[in-house]
Amino acid sequence: MKPAAWLTPRIDFCYDCIPGGPFTPPACSKCGSAEYYSQGLCAHCHPGSPGFIGSCRDCLAWGVYRQRNWRCWKCRWWFTHYPQGECVSCHREVTIGEQGYCRLCLETARYHQTPGEPLDLDAARKYGQQLFLASMNDSRRPAELRLPMAMSIREALKVINTPPPVPASYQPVLFPIDPDPERLRQRSNEIRLRDITSRTDHFLYARAREYAWSKRQTNQVRRTLKVLQLVFPGANLRFRASDILAMRSYDGGSNMRSTIEVLEDAGLLIDDRGPSFTTLFERKTHALPEPMRSQLELWRDIMVDGSKTPPRRQPRDTMTVKGQMYGILPAITRWVEDERTSLAGISTEDIVAALPDDPSRRHTMMLGFRSLFTILRGRKQVFIDPTNAIPLRGPRRNLPLPMEPTAIRDALTNPDPAIALAVSLVAFHALTTQQVQHIQLTDIIDGRL
Repeated sequence: MKPAAWLTPRIDFCYDCIPGGPFTPPACSKCGSAEYYSQGLCAHCHPGSPGFIGSCRDCLAWGVYRQRNWRCWKCRWWFTHYPQGECVSCHREVTIGEQGYCRLCLETARYHQTPGEPLDLDAARKYGQQLFLASMNDSRRPAELRLPMAMSIREALKVINTPPPVPASYQPVLFPIDPDPERLRQRSNEIRLRDITSRTDHFLYARAREYAWSKRQTNQVRRTLKVLQLVFPGANLRFRASDILAMRSYDGGSNMRSTIEVLEDAGLLIDDRGPSFTTLFERKTHALPEPMRSQLELWRDIMVDGSKTPPRRQPRDTMTVKGQMYGILPAITRWVEDERTSLAGISTEDIVAALPDDPSRRHTMMLGFRSLFTILRGRKQVFIDPTNAIPLRGPRRNLPLPMEPTAIRDALTNPDPAIALAVSLVAFHALTTQQVQHIQLTDIIDGRL
């Protein structure tokens, strides 16, 4: 659709539709172009044309169009995520970031930044603002590394297989003091000491692409990496996982799990985390008296790690041991309230009296007691096994309820191929939740999963 040829004087037809036409439109009165638009101007010179190029209303970058509300792509993102206000440096009423500066002043500071040095946010006052073309500055996301080989494969394998140097000593923290969250936020927003993020950005964005992280999650992890270096300035080489997890107490906006994964990919993590089940077991049994607690710890160690000395025993899955622990803890707590301090004095009558009426809970408790007293009897911690005289009854067998066929049919025919694939794998091949979460394209070989 062509616009009207002239608005002053008013002609509501284009040159092709003027009565008596078509007529050849005149050249542009400004640049001489033959691509006539309206009012004697071409599409590139007319201010109301969709092809008219102007400056961004926020960062003043040249090369934006009217259809994007006169904002470049990055300023459009800023406009939806940051508030309007007065810039600290240039005092313009535009969109300002968390530091209080507009995007033009930040880009000027990056332009004058010395490699390895923090940003000088007052560079716009010292040197003046540096204008640029819209959407032409480099992205923060590092490009794929395509560098020539710095060493041969044999030398690279030798370097990789060489164990890292072990520090001679480790200085623990004398007084653990939680830092001020507001001060941390201010310092992290200044983007100082960026050597950690420069070493982890490649792994961060690679993992974000692989697992389809959202922009919010990616920005959370990158911010947490900056905060880590501010909290632990002496740990520039490697960070301890326990220190990262301790940050949850004073930094609720961080994503600790994803941060640990990125540091592990970059080789900057010291994984000193204990098994989660061990921590849970100690929390549940710390109030038990001796020697009952030592007897339960012996049972836990043999169940989780197994035993290579007679009587030998294969290690069990942690979830199995966890379920049996929760099954026997109510009875053990009741015995402690009755001033029992050792499992050696537990009789068959005590176990029968502690068994619940619910068949499923009764079955779980009996499985736990059988494994507990079998191990203690084999290690000569008890004289007899009181569970031998108690029959093991099966759990309650509940018939699975029928599912709504319409909902399953709608999910199988969902237009989203990911949803349809996940539902079909569960419905026809009985995959578990963990298997569906970790399935990859490489698991399909010759049309078979």
